[in-house]
Formats: sequence, C-alpha cells, structure tokens
Amino acid sequence: MPAALTQTEYVRWFADIGLEDIPSVGGKNASLGEMYQTLRSQGVQVPNGFAITADAYRHFLRAAGTDRTAAGRPGMHQGGQSGSVA
Repeated sequence: MPAALTQTEYVRWFADIGLEDIPSVGGKNASLGEMYQTLRSQGVQVPNGFAITADAYRHFLRAAGTDRTAAGRPGMHQGGQSGSVA
C-alpha cells in the first residue's frame, strides 16, 4: 500500500467502479457500481452512491491500533477472516 493515500482513494463513487474493482471495494459495492451504471445508461434515474475502500478500512484499523489486536486472536489469519477450528 502507498505510504500516503488521499481521501479520494478511500472513497469511490458507484459511477466509477465496476467488477474490476472487487479487490478494492468488495463484491457488493462493485456490483452496485455495475448496476448503477447499467440503469443510468438505460435512462433510469438512480442517485449516485459511494463505497469505502479496503485501504480506508485498513487505515482505520491501524490508526485505532486494532489491527494488531485482531491479528493475535485465535482463528484469525491474514485477511481477517475466521478460520475453521478442528
């Protein structure tokens, strides 16, 4: 991740995101971007929305000091998803 991100890299408008942006905004937000763009192009008036990026979320966790806390919890692995317990 770059050392200094700007606020515009933390927020992405639906008009500017699509399925290729899944790594940065997640699948649901990328799908909403696709839907927004498709409906607008068909003349349906839909208000624009925005997505908070994964980089923004990680920045928040680091700033709050919770990135170190969650990493040490049982069942947690890189990416923050719960692992299965045997």
